[in-house]
Amino acid sequence: MMVRHEARALVALAIAFSSVTLTAAAQPRMGPNKNAPKLMVGICRNPDKKLGPDAAEAIRDRVGGEVSPRELYVIPVKDITSTLSSSGYSETDALSRADASALAKMIHADMDIECVVTKTATGFQMEAWMTPQRDMNLEQPLGTYENAKLDGAAAGVAREFRNFFKTWENDKDCRLKSREGKPAEALKSASDGIAQYPKSVWLRQCRLQIFVDQKKADSIIVVAEDLRKLDPKNQIALKELYKQYDAAAKSADKNEAAKSAANARKIDVLMELYKADPANPVLQRGVANDLAAAGQFDKALPIIAKAVTENQGDVTLVQT
Repeated sequence: MMVRHEARALVALAIAFSSVTLTAAAQPRMGPNKNAPKLMVGICRNPDKKLGPDAAEAIRDRVGGEVSPRELYVIPVKDITSTLSSSGYSETDALSRADASALAKMIHADMDIECVVTKTATGFQMEAWMTPQRDMNLEQPLGTYENAKLDGAAAGVAREFRNFFKTWENDKDCRLKSREGKPAEALKSASDGIAQYPKSVWLRQCRLQIFVDQKKADSIIVVAEDLRKLDPKNQIALKELYKQYDAAAKSADKNEAAKSAANARKIDVLMELYKADPANPVLQRGVANDLAAAGQFDKALPIIAKAVTENQGDVTLVQT
C-alpha cells in the first residue's frame, strides 16, 4: 500500500509540475516594444577600432538593464552596422555629429548617445552626451565616468541616462504645448521635469524658446545663463545671450557704465561661441569684427588670420 501511495503521489506531483510548466510556457515573454522611444548608441570615439565599438555595446547593455524594454527600444548593434555598411561607412569608426544625426534619422532613432572613451592607467574613462534627432546641435551632457572596467564606466553613463529619461514625456509635452500656443502649460511641464532631473538641458531649451517667442529679455538671459552653466558650449544659449547683451549695449544710450558692462558680457559670450565652433568662417569674421569694434585688436587679429589660413581665397575674410 505504501509503495502504491508513494507512486500515486509522484504521479500527481509530475502532473502538477507539467501543468505549471505548460502554463508558464503559454505566457508570452515581455519583448522589446518597438513603438517605444528609440535610442541609438553610436560608436564611441577612440582610435582603437575595437575599443570604440566595445564601449558603445557596453552602454547599450547597461541602458537595457536600467530602463524597461517596454519604455525604451535600444536599437541593436546589427541594425546600426548593417546601415553603416550599406551606406559605405566604417563599422568601427565614430561618426561626425552630422553623420550621426543622419544615421539616427535613417534607422528612425528619436535620440542618440555619443561618447569618447579613453584607456587610462587604472582602467577606462567615458564622457557621454545625448542628442535628439530633431536637433543635432542640442546636446544633453551625461557626465564623465572612470572605472577599472569598461562595463563599470558604461554603468555610470546608463544610470545618468535613466535619470534623464524620466523627463522624456515632460520634454514632449513642453514642446507640444508651446506649439499649441499654451505657454503657461508648457512652462509647467518644463518646471515639473526639471524638478525630477535638475540637469536637464532639453527642458531649459524648451523654456528658453518660449521666452524668446514672448520677447522677455530678462527671462531669456536668466535661462540662457543657466543653460550655459550646464553646457558651456551650448550654441543656442550663447547666441541668445549675444543678442540680448548686444541689444542692451545699444539701448544703454548715454549710460556709459551700463553700455560698457553689456559690451563686456557680449565679448565674453562671443569668445565662448567662437570656442564652441572655431572652424566656422562666418562666426570667425563676426567675432573679429565685434572685437575690433570694441578696440580689442590683439584678440581680433589672430582669429581672422586663422580664418584666412583655413579658407584660402575667401576675399571677405582677407578684407576683414
